[in-house]
Amino acid sequence: MEDRVRGYGAGADLYPVKPVNMPELAAAIVNLARRRRERITPMSSPLAEQWTLERASWALVSPLGVRVLLSGQERTLVKCLAEAEGESVARADLCAVLGYDEAGGDSRALDSIVQRLRRKIESATGRPVPLESGYRRGYGFSVLLRMT
Repeated sequence: MEDRVRGYGAGADLYPVKPVNMPELAAAIVNLARRRRERITPMSSPLAEQWTLERASWALVSPLGVRVLLSGQERTLVKCLAEAEGESVARADLCAVLGYDEAGGDSRALDSIVQRLRRKIESATGRPVPLESGYRRGYGFSVLLRMT
């Protein structure tokens, strides 16, 4: 225990001990990489970031050029958000675009798509997803999102 405390006191970001829990180690490495990338990124504000939806290839491209391939539902969702140009899109509207019946309980399917999309993007880019949600507002991108 003292070794770990001394290690952290000396500036270590991570001090794993044997046996190493691999999922915990992987999560710690992703967090460290994210922090280091954020520190050296020249973006001065979230509005300076620009994500791109490549409609032909069904890919979302991060500001650093990382391409994330989207499923059909994910592409439809992101396209709808891009067309909103920074405004929130109501849950009912997103459910309708995706072919869900919000009144019939299908709104949880929308949440599943959003959750899966967030995990996919964060895993690929190591960055938080600029996809905002708000109670009774719906979803929207908090940064520039253009379509090509």
